[in-house]
Amino acid sequence: MRKSILLPLLALLITLSIIPSARATDTRELEPVADSYVNIDHPDTNYGNYSWLSLESHYMMDELSYNKFDLSILPEDAVIEKVTLYLHVGWLSDPEEVIVCNSGTDWSEMEITWNNRPGYEQTPTDIVYISYGEKWYS
Repeated sequence: MRKSILLPLLALLITLSIIPSARATDTRELEPVADSYVNIDHPDTNYGNYSWLSLESHYMMDELSYNKFDLSILPEDAVIEKVTLYLHVGWLSDPEEVIVCNSGTDWSEMEITWNNRPGYEQTPTDIVYISYGEKWYS
């Protein structure tokens, strides 16, 4: 059985706690500069122009969401102490875990598909249990 989660695009942002050298801690909020998802059932389809992101059960790993954040706005000497990803779930078929992983490879929002998707680190950065739709999670 497939489990689905839809995430409105404006709902993803990260909060960074950074320490620029010789300055106090600063907190910044960043919205994604690119986002899309990929689907194994449609391996050559790009979803970069959709107004939502879709995730399927992580056990099947047949849909993956990608979000890109531009960190170049941070000072060169900034040290990132903490990153918090916020997401708003618009619709949820069943309670589910969202696994957050890093992808160190560049990708294009309007070109990414299942067949050309970048890899990701196998060790999750975080795991968030999603139990209700129309709610913020971090």
